[in-house]
Amino acid sequence: MPWRGSNGFPYTPLYVQRNAPPQSGVYVLYRPGQRVVYVGESGNIQSCLLEHLDSDNDGIAQHAPSLFAYELVPLHSDRLARARALVLELRPLCGPTRPPLRGVRRDPLPAPRSTSPAPARPAHEAPAS
Repeated sequence: MPWRGSNGFPYTPLYVQRNAPPQSGVYVLYRPGQRVVYVGESGNIQSCLLEHLDSDNDGIAQHAPSLFAYELVPLHSDRLARARALVLELRPLCGPTRPPLRGVRRDPLPAPRSTSPAPARPAHEAPAS
């Protein structure tokens, strides 16, 4: 489904505060003439966009999006469906590349795993009880 939201605004704190509503919807971060950097959904578009700008550990920052746009989508289920559709259509550089399973929340990054292997024990040694 084609984009039916706002035109792009510069992705700076001032423009986000002045133009992004504190309402529910979906949003995209992008650079003109290039692939979309990120597709997101939130109950408060403005707050979420400001959080991305303030985050030092955000994969979005390395792609330096210069514009944002949004669509107001009040209902949570509709918002999730629209975000999934946009991810499939736009294939953003950051975030999930596949839509989450219905009713299952997927975090953008997997939980950290231990990098050190478990110590080996000799075959004749019984496990501790």
